[in-house]
Amino acid sequence: MKTEKKLKRTFLACDICRSKKLKCINNGSTKEPCHRCNRLSHECSYTPTQSHLRKHVNKDNWASKQSDYKVSKPIVPSRQVVIPEKDVVLEVVELFFSHQYQGVFLFLHRPSLLAFIKSSEFNPSTYIDDYYNPDSPGPYHLLHRPDPVVLLAIFALSARFHPSMVSSYGAFDQSQDPDLFTPSSSNGSGVFRSPVHASEYFAYHARKLLQPLFDRPSIQRIQALTMLSSHDWGERNVARAFIYVGLACRMAFILGLNDSTSLCYNETNPLITEVKRRTLWAVYLQDRCISSGRNRSSCIKIEDIHIEMPATEAEFVLGKLSSPRLTCQEFQSILFESHGSSPTGVQDHLPNVSTYCFTIFLFEVWASLARWVGESGPRSNNLPTSSSGSSSKFSETDKKLDILESTIPVHLYNNTVNFQNQASEGTLMSFVYMHALLYLSRIFLHREYFFINPETLPANQWYNATRKFLQSVERSTKLISAAESINMMVIAPFTGFELFTNAATSLYFLTSPLSLLKKNYEVQNKAAYQSLKSEVKTYVKTNIELLKKWSSVWPITSSWFLWTLDLQTSLKSFSTDEQGIMFRNLMIDYGTTIVAEEANENSSATSSLSEQSNQSTQHFQNLVSAEDNVLTPDINNIVLGWRELFDVGPDLQLQSEW
Repeated sequence: MKTEKKLKRTFLACDICRSKKLKCINNGSTKEPCHRCNRLSHECSYTPTQSHLRKHVNKDNWASKQSDYKVSKPIVPSRQVVIPEKDVVLEVVELFFSHQYQGVFLFLHRPSLLAFIKSSEFNPSTYIDDYYNPDSPGPYHLLHRPDPVVLLAIFALSARFHPSMVSSYGAFDQSQDPDLFTPSSSNGSGVFRSPVHASEYFAYHARKLLQPLFDRPSIQRIQALTMLSSHDWGERNVARAFIYVGLACRMAFILGLNDSTSLCYNETNPLITEVKRRTLWAVYLQDRCISSGRNRSSCIKIEDIHIEMPATEAEFVLGKLSSPRLTCQEFQSILFESHGSSPTGVQDHLPNVSTYCFTIFLFEVWASLARWVGESGPRSNNLPTSSSGSSSKFSETDKKLDILESTIPVHLYNNTVNFQNQASEGTLMSFVYMHALLYLSRIFLHREYFFINPETLPANQWYNATRKFLQSVERSTKLISAAESINMMVIAPFTGFELFTNAATSLYFLTSPLSLLKKNYEVQNKAAYQSLKSEVKTYVKTNIELLKKWSSVWPITSSWFLWTLDLQTSLKSFSTDEQGIMFRNLMIDYGTTIVAEEANENSSATSSLSEQSNQSTQHFQNLVSAEDNVLTPDINNIVLGWRELFDVGPDLQLQSEW
């Protein structure tokens, strides 16, 4: 008896058969009409339902997909995003590795990503549709055929640096039918094009791709959310940035990226394992960046991370990964429990550690320090003299910074030789990022005691604090300026905040009269005073120049640039605690003030910070061009206005000697 060939049902009924509740039969492909529509010459189309999308994505267990280096591929219609030509894509990705990668986003394997983009498999005009097509070939894993949201997030961070991208995408306006926008460099000479708008085009489409996938964790979605969090923070979209890094944290913990014994690390490819570790560490770093301020809690505790520290960049790029490496608990134990040993002895227990390892623990110290400064600071001590006590927050933090700095390997010291070596090896940006974070922490810690009456502090306390924060401002300024001059600097919101801190701190120091410095600092006469003041003015000039330069690509940096100029003017007339509190909050908060500003756009407290950029630029030029144009504030007003904030003794009477 002849066996009748069994007809194959499609996994998705066509629209006509579904509406008529008929069995839909085809050859198993949604690209061909079903038998019934073909016979009746009907137009056959397939539209997935929400139920089908859920079933299609969840039919395999996520853990088995991860072990096969796969991620769920939901059926997603075309989002009308236009990706540039392949050569431009390559240039933008290279810009990402030049200005973003070595700060926080250390999870992308550069050789693999560039090899894929250069290959025939990557067609910019069809890649998104190809990726989300259920019939397209695999494999989809972390080193091959990246998720489109990762590419779009890279573009969101780096399109702002590429002139061609700005020309083509810079006219994008999210408030004006964003889905209808067509990239073009020939929209007329009168069309305004902004680096910020060019990046926002890709961020907008990345968000649209991610919106239906927030409850479907994958490694690459974690990576995309982490990058978009940085983008939105730089765009002053504070709430969205905070939410995105929170989503990335939760996804990472759901997948078990924080625990080396979890199923997600059941890998045979050590490079894939390293990418996963680095993804978790990147989420941690971004979380610490955004959570460093008043009234913002972090999403990840370092005590909950039980994986190895990141490999060196050379090991990662070459795929030659040493194993096993120190876990973060082992690294922390060697650093802070062996502090009685000599620095050399401790370094012997830190084999081949990377700058990322020190950056991770510097961020841990920084997060705690920023919260202390923002919410209490030395004002939490009834007597400033307690700052010298072994159990005080000041002493504890200062000791941790000393330990971290003393145990940095010799080849990572901040000196000219190492700077040049790091530049030649292509790792200068992570080198600068680590040291700049160390200097930022020093500035925040020791600046706290600058406005306290030196006579109320232990002997040399005020002198040592002032000397250390001035040294840190100098080193940070010179290091960032040197790296930026050779185009090897991480240009990100957090590094912009470092520039702002350097400039604002220097401006405050310039309010110090000769009588104060002569009695409590290394200033013996007016000539030495003028020399010191001139040197500090160069720090102000250098940092404001860089803020001005970066303000065209990061809106949050533009805010810091304007605030710094406004601060320079307002220091001349501080007379109330309210003014002191406002500017203190600007100085100590990495972005929180933006929330208040946006919630009260018409308030008089912020109106002076919203001047037109051309007026501010002219003001800046006046500041840095005239040698004799120095601050002439009323010192008594400044000190009295800050008394409640800094525990200044009522007996302090300073005489201006400008």
